[in-house]
Amino acid sequence: MLCSALLALIPQAPVDLSLTPAEQCLAPGLSVDVDLVLSNVGGPQDVGVVEVLLNWDPAELTLDSVTPIGNWFGAGFLNDPDDINVDIADGEALYTLLGNPVTPQVVDGDFTTAVFRFTALTQGEVSLAASAGQFAQSQVLGTSPGQDITGALGGPVSVVTSSVVALEVMRLGTPPNPAALLPGVTTSPIVGQVWDPVVDHTTFLPDGELDFLALTLGPANIPFPEVGTVLCQLPVQIPLLSTVAGVPFSLPLPSNCNLLGVTVCTQAFSLNQFGDIALTNALDITFGTL
Repeated sequence: MLCSALLALIPQAPVDLSLTPAEQCLAPGLSVDVDLVLSNVGGPQDVGVVEVLLNWDPAELTLDSVTPIGNWFGAGFLNDPDDINVDIADGEALYTLLGNPVTPQVVDGDFTTAVFRFTALTQGEVSLAASAGQFAQSQVLGTSPGQDITGALGGPVSVVTSSVVALEVMRLGTPPNPAALLPGVTTSPIVGQVWDPVVDHTTFLPDGELDFLALTLGPANIPFPEVGTVLCQLPVQIPLLSTVAGVPFSLPLPSNCNLLGVTVCTQAFSLNQFGDIALTNALDITFGTL
């Protein structure tokens, strides 16, 4: 008992609570994930309990599920004396993570400890409240009784809904290149997703071993008789994306609202074991949410 009391008096590294990412863009009706992040900079910190008060407008966002991450004894929207969790669909909820008493969760730096999934009905935001009712509060407790190690609370995160069609327009050039760079296999260039165009080697450099994808801000048309027509402005963005010939590229697109409606130029080239290079068509892509 004395040891616990003494430990409670020792200064502890505060653990901050925040929601990320700060902003996400998507089409109305789609799901969006909001991460709960614990952060500290004072060295490893054992965490016993985490409680967060979430606020959102149910006319804007619908809470679908929560996935806890880490070494927790239990997690969920537990019964509380203020009856906040009687109806968690009303836009206010108290979420609790209970630490494992034998092997508590250690926080050192940034640690994503839960993922809240919402359906975006329209534009909205999710925020952390410091307190509500008589007892509920957002807090982080250590493993010793009464050890409050709560740091700062981060600001709200924004969910922006927009209906912008993502485009992939094929351009062959003059003289024309082979139509070998095909649109995304699983998705068009939608922000927050992975765009995965692929080079078809059925007739285009069939012995190709490596494919490269260039991305620039605008189109061009510069013939190089030996390899084809350069269809994107020079210089090309470095580094290039590369993949084994015929395997789709993988380009994660940030969920950045400033990208919506922006058009850029992409073009691929392939290389075989003899050093031969061949250029594909261009795909002029427009970032969108649909």
